[in-house]
Amino acid sequence: MALLKFREKIKGAYVIDPRHDLVIYNIVVRDGFIPVILITTVAIGLSVLILRLLIGIYVFSLSHFVFLFFVVSLYYFYRVVGDKINFRVIIALIMIIALYMAVTIRGAKINEYAIVLIYPIVVYNLTGITFGFIWNIIFAFFYISLCILVKYQLIHSVYSFGELATVFIIYVFTAIFAHYAELRHSNIEKLLMRQLYYDSASGQPNRKMLLEDLSHKVYPLLFILKIDNFHDIVTFFGYDSGNRLLAFIGERLNSFCASHKLKSYHLSGGEFALLMEGNSLAGDLPLIKKIANDLLKHLSHKDFFYKDITIPLNCYIGISFYTDEDSNVLSQANMALHHAVAKNHPFHIYSKRDSDKKSYLSNIQKVNELRSAIADDRIMPYFQPVINNKTGKEEIFESLLRIKMIEGEVCLPGEYLDIAYKTRLYNDITKIMFKKIFENAASCDKIFSINISARDIYSYGFMDFIDSMMNDFPSCYNRIILELVESENFENYNLVSDFIKFGKKCGYRFAIDDFGSGYSNFSHLSSLHIDYLKFDGSLIQRIDYDITSNSIVKNITWLCKELGIKTIAEFVETESIFIAVKDFGIDYSQGMFISQAIPQISCSSARV
Repeated sequence: MALLKFREKIKGAYVIDPRHDLVIYNIVVRDGFIPVILITTVAIGLSVLILRLLIGIYVFSLSHFVFLFFVVSLYYFYRVVGDKINFRVIIALIMIIALYMAVTIRGAKINEYAIVLIYPIVVYNLTGITFGFIWNIIFAFFYISLCILVKYQLIHSVYSFGELATVFIIYVFTAIFAHYAELRHSNIEKLLMRQLYYDSASGQPNRKMLLEDLSHKVYPLLFILKIDNFHDIVTFFGYDSGNRLLAFIGERLNSFCASHKLKSYHLSGGEFALLMEGNSLAGDLPLIKKIANDLLKHLSHKDFFYKDITIPLNCYIGISFYTDEDSNVLSQANMALHHAVAKNHPFHIYSKRDSDKKSYLSNIQKVNELRSAIADDRIMPYFQPVINNKTGKEEIFESLLRIKMIEGEVCLPGEYLDIAYKTRLYNDITKIMFKKIFENAASCDKIFSINISARDIYSYGFMDFIDSMMNDFPSCYNRIILELVESENFENYNLVSDFIKFGKKCGYRFAIDDFGSGYSNFSHLSSLHIDYLKFDGSLIQRIDYDITSNSIVKNITWLCKELGIKTIAEFVETESIFIAVKDFGIDYSQGMFISQAIPQISCSSARV
C-alpha cells in the first residue's frame, strides 16, 4: 500500500489540492527558481571575473563570463521569440559547447563547470517532460564521453576524473528532481484541465468545451437535450439520485454518439448538448428529425433505476444548425428547446419564426418602464362603480390597476402584468395598489374591491401584509373585498380556504371573480364561505340572446340566493343586458353601460 501511494505521489496523481501544487510549481520552478538561478549565476560569474582581475589570475576568464551571459540572455529571449523549435536547437548546441568549455577549462580550479547543474531544470522548463528527458540523456551521454576522454587523457582538463564523476552524480540527482517536478506538474495540469473542461458527475465535457468546439466548427449542428423532470427527481430522491442520473445519461449519450459521429456535453442540471459537423445535413430536415427521434428512443430504451424504483424520464430536444454568418447556434437551440417545452413537443427545430429577440428587447423596455413608474409613483388605481340593481346607487368600486406613462398617457396593465409576474416587481405593485386603495377607502364610506391572484396568496408574507393594512386603516374594516380570480389555478385548495378564514378575521370580505370560466367548481360556493360571486363576462355578454348562458346565469343566481351569496354581473355594456340582469334578480351590475373606470370617486350617485 505504501509503495502504491509513493508511486501515485511520484506520478502526481495523489494530490490534495492540485491548484496549490500547480501554483507552487509555477512560482518556485517555472517563474521563480530558474530566473533567480540564472541571475545568480551571472552575478557569481561577474564576481569571479572581478576577483581574477584584481589578483591577476586567469584574466581570459572574461570569455567564459561573456559566454555565460550570452547563454542566460538566450534563455530570456526564448520566452518572447516566435520560432521556439529552431531556437531550442540553438540553445542545445550552445549548452553542449558550454559543457565542453567547462570541462576543458585551463587554469586554476574555480569550478566554473558548476553551471552544468542548472541544465536539467532549464531543459525541462524549455521543452517539457518528454523532450526534456531526451535532452538530458543526450547531455548525460556527452558529459560521460568527455569524462572518458579526460580519463584516457585524450583531452586536457584541470579536473580529475573523480571530480568530474562527482559532478555527474550531482547532475543525475538534479535531473531526477527536475523530471519528478515536471512529471508532477504535467499530471496536475492534466487534472486541472479535466476539472476545467469536464463535469465530474456525468463524465461529459462541459459548456466551456462546447463553446470552444463550436468556434472550430464550420457548419455546426447542435442538439440540446433537457431532462424536464430532473429537478423533481433531485427534490424527491436527493442529490445522490441526481448524480446517478447524470452518470446514467452520460453513459447513454456516449453509446449513442459513438454510432452517430456526435460529441456530447453536460451543460447544467438536466441539460445536455450533442454537437456534430453538419455540412452534409444542413437543410436535411428529415434526417435531422430521424436523429432526434433515434436519440429519444435510445434514452427510453433503458430504464433508470434508483433504489429499485423505476423513474421515467421526460425529455425534450431543441435543434439548430448553421444557416448564415448571423447564426448563433447555441442561442437558437435554446430557443428551439423553449418552444418544444412550451408546446409539449418531443423536439423542435429552430426557424427564424422562433426568434424571440424582438420580444426579449421589448420585455426589457417594459421592465425599465415599470421600474420607472414605481420609482416616480405613477402606479395608480382607477375605480369602476358597481351599482345596486334595486336602489341604483353606487355601493362598490372595483379597483383596477393603471400605469401613467412619462408622457402623461394612462395605460392598461395587460402588457405589463406578464412582465411583472416574471420579475419581483409584481409584489411591489400589489403593495402600492393596496396602500392607495386603502387611502381612498378611508376617505369614503363606500366598499372597495381588489383583485388578487394565486401568486399573491402563495407569496411569502402576504397574509401578514393584509393584516397590517387593516390595522393601519381600521375605518376600512368590512369594506374591502378581495376578489379571487376563479380562472386562476389555485392548486392548494386548503391553503386558499385557510387564507379566506384568516382574511375574514382581519375584516375582509371575499368574492369569486369570473365565475363560469376555467374549471368552475360549485363546491367553492359553499365550502369557501364567500360573500360575493361575479359572473364571467362571457356569460353576461350573451345573456340577452343565448339560451344556454341565460339558463346558466338564472340557475347560479337562484343557488346563490339560497346560500346567501350576493351576485354581481360584469360587462353590462348595453341596456338590454342591464334589463335582463335585473330581471334575473342579480344584485349588482358593473360595466361600460353603468360607468367606465374613473380616477376619482364621487361618493353619491344613482342610476334608475
